[in-house]
Amino acid sequence: MAPEERRKELIAVTLPLLREFGTAVTTRQIAEAAGCAEGTIFGVFPDKTSLFVSAISAVFDSDKTIDELRRLRNTRDLEERLVRAVDLLVERYAANGPLLGLARSLPGDGAKVVIAMALDGRRRVQEAVAELMEHDRQRLRSSPETAARLLTTLAFAAVRDQFGGDERIPGEQLVAVLLHGLLIEKNVNTGSRHTC
Repeated sequence: MAPEERRKELIAVTLPLLREFGTAVTTRQIAEAAGCAEGTIFGVFPDKTSLFVSAISAVFDSDKTIDELRRLRNTRDLEERLVRAVDLLVERYAANGPLLGLARSLPGDGAKVVIAMALDGRRRVQEAVAELMEHDRQRLRSSPETAARLLTTLAFAAVRDQFGGDERIPGEQLVAVLLHGLLIEKNVNTGSRHTC
């Protein structure tokens, strides 16, 4: 197998092991999962940390998420577009959040490399979410960029809350909070109540 193919295979088998065992996973476990000798790992990675950095960095490559967000631009309704975006982000944050925690414990510059990549990915994702609102800019109280920042923060907070709570906050509710707020206000002219 060519070195680049072997590298991809090792990254692919390492990710589920990192999710299960954290950074305590051994090169022996990785080699067994890949069906190769332990020495093969060090033929394409200088050490275990560099394998972990490569594996976790692969997860935080935001290109796939951005491509999926850009496909939502053709959804006509702003609210539906944003609900679908939030559902995508919540899914990604839930799957990958624990790996960011692992990245912080990597020795040497490993943590810095992964966290820098994750932060850059988040910035790029926010830009893609802002693009989803650009057509509706005149309807928003703030810029699409600020609204995107708020929306990605809500999505991230919804995932983080699930570590301590039982109820998942639906994407529809997160988007409704962003677009309409939480207060039920009285209509000054008619005295009737409506959701704002």
